[in-house]
Amino acid sequence: MVSMAHNGIALALGGGGMFGAYQAGLWAGLQPSFAPAHVFGASIGAFNGFAVSSGCDAGQLVDLWLDFREAAEARWRFPWPPWSGCLDATLFHGYLRRHFHRFPPVLPMTVAITRIWPFKPFAVTGQDLTWRHLAASCTLPLMMPPCRLAEGHCLDGGIFAAVPVWAALDAGCERIVAVNIIQGGGARALGTIKSVLCAAGGFNSRVDGGHPDPRVIWVEPSRPLGPLWRSAKWDPALARDWVSLGIHDSAAVLRRIEQWS
Repeated sequence: MVSMAHNGIALALGGGGMFGAYQAGLWAGLQPSFAPAHVFGASIGAFNGFAVSSGCDAGQLVDLWLDFREAAEARWRFPWPPWSGCLDATLFHGYLRRHFHRFPPVLPMTVAITRIWPFKPFAVTGQDLTWRHLAASCTLPLMMPPCRLAEGHCLDGGIFAAVPVWAALDAGCERIVAVNIIQGGGARALGTIKSVLCAAGGFNSRVDGGHPDPRVIWVEPSRPLGPLWRSAKWDPALARDWVSLGIHDSAAVLRRIEQWS
């Protein structure tokens, strides 16, 4: 096993909606041989990160994704006022509260969140974390209303950078396994929007998949998960496929991790 105490390798999980099933499969393949020193997550990566940091058997996370009834039961609505979102957040928040308490972290866990004003990302870790921080990190703009936290009104933690490598670097991590489930940053239009937002917020992600860094192992699915719209709705057949792909890809990721040992 790659010891978390000896090697101090962090795991950063990015956002990507229902593509998060891939992360569950990847973790199922990694867990027997790799224990991260610190887990960082944004959006669905924060959701999965809580399970990883709790030390639970990876099979629990996989089972959750293969029978994600709560995601299938999401209620849509006409967004009025417009900023209230087109998805009823009541069921979603209730589920995230249960998820938060079901998987209490035993490893250091950090969640990336975006504050609306000033428009910048920030990270919350340790005892400061609440289920509301998890909910904020998973709150897609225009889909759900912003979450009101002590830090202000907040949204999805992956708005500026899908994978919170910046948070891991800020925490002093020198070895990071970064899992990006939106391959290549997604559609060109999405990349353009992110660039504009980063410029508007004065944010520099410092490192991403397009700019190799010796401190980071970038992991992406070995084949496309599909168009981005597929990430918006849970589908059991797709979830099984993405979980299987994650398990398949884990062997290659472990080989790359072992090179650091």
